[in-house]
Amino acid sequence: MSVTVALKILNDRLTMEVRDDGIGWSGQTTSGRGLSIMQKRAKDLGGTATICAGRTGTRVSLEIPLPPACSPVTSDVQIELK
Repeated sequence: MSVTVALKILNDRLTMEVRDDGIGWSGQTTSGRGLSIMQKRAKDLGGTATICAGRTGTRVSLEIPLPPACSPVTSDVQIELK
């Protein structure tokens, strides 16, 4: 299994994506509130958090606005873990 983590800053937005090629996820949880709390915190910051899963692999994406004090910068970092 491999995991890719991508962080991007474009103007006034920060995006993060974590993607794996594992066995996937049904979308059902039996306990815990981690994903719903992550979505609530992203919304509180004016952003979004999404989770997409299929039979193979899962992708978690987060996008939030940067504070106005941050100057517009463009950056693209990608890390792959195996």
